Amino acid sequence: TRFNAVYGKHIGNEYDHLIINKPILPRSAIGCSLSHYLVCKQHFDNDLDGKKIGVWGLAFKPKTDDIREAPALVLIDRLLEAGCELCVHDPEAMSNVCEKYGDRLTYCDRQMDALNGVDAVAIMTEWGEFRTPDYAEMKSRMKQAVVFDGRNIFNGEQMQSAGFTYYSIGRPTVRSSME
Repeated sequence: TRFNAVYGKHIGNEYDHLIINKPILPRSAIGCSLSHYLVCKQHFDNDLDGKKIGVWGLAFKPKTDDIREAPALVLIDRLLEAGCELCVHDPEAMSNVCEKYGDRLTYCDRQMDALNGVDAVAIMTEWGEFRTPDYAEMKSRMKQAVVFDGRNIFNGEQMQSAGFTYYSIGRPTVRSSME
């Protein structure tokens, strides 16, 4: 099975799409997370060292604490290897992730706390509470208003008008209207 991910990069008035279509990446947590990692790396000009990234959603699906084959874990491993500092939040799976990573991550009891001073946030599980955040609060907590949405939970036009650069799966990248 092939993994297909399309992320758009906005250039002027056009969209130049980064397309990942490799037979070695199955439709799995690994394929999904690797594409998130590559897009994040591309956004930051291939230099993730020292970047602070928030991660919303650690479980493999909402309403569980099960982290087996969770896309977030593959992304976390890659971002740690690249030298990132990570602030994570999940309504149920925090203790399981803490057992795996210990003090290598910053664990946040509230989702907004995982945004304090981050260069970007990656949304890896589509928890209901993630769908309707206070965009103004999100933006005020973040160093850079950049969202990598692996679950397509937000509307691109809303993200643009709220001042975010927004990457989602299968849709063009949206740049902040304030840039």
